[in-house]
Amino acid sequence: MALTETALILLAAGRSKRFGLKDKLLSAFNARPLLDYPASLFNDADDFYRVAVIGVKDKDRERLLRRRNWNIVTNPTPEIGQGISISLAIEHVQKISHIKAAIIILGDMPNISEAYIKALISRAVSPAEAVMSCCGETLLPPAIFKRSTFIILSQLANDTGAKDIFHSLSNTAILPLSKSMGIDIDTQADIQTYGSIL
Repeated sequence: MALTETALILLAAGRSKRFGLKDKLLSAFNARPLLDYPASLFNDADDFYRVAVIGVKDKDRERLLRRRNWNIVTNPTPEIGQGISISLAIEHVQKISHIKAAIIILGDMPNISEAYIKALISRAVSPAEAVMSCCGETLLPPAIFKRSTFIILSQLANDTGAKDIFHSLSNTAILPLSKSMGIDIDTQADIQTYGSIL
């Protein structure tokens, strides 16, 4: 499977309640907005379809993402949960006939590399319908789902996530992810704790 046949979905509509009043994804992480790290992935790959999901009112997030040439899908109810964002993104990319798989990444995971994304695509060989990252015994994004799963993913709602769909599939695989690459930022303290690890 090639980059040209894959869509990269960036989930960036979360409300980040544990972070406090500041916008977590726009907070400085090693002198750059946290969101800018995943948003920079494959910035020069014109043949890799990239779509980000944000809230309707997330104008500053939208400006950052558009500078990085992302297609934008808006979620009118991000407070309901991640499932809605996934379903909206999948509904968007499944209309593109040449897309054979979608990779889901999160806006608060700054250390994911392009090399890892490519490895995830390479791991998605038949008969695997989906591949999730694993850090120790924990399954987490990024994850890749083949087109055969799009109908199920497009029906997600509330806070049901892609991991639930992964567990329901009969043919799946995992790809090890290093602890440093698996870091996600949840609180303002995490900014200080993990900033030097990048």
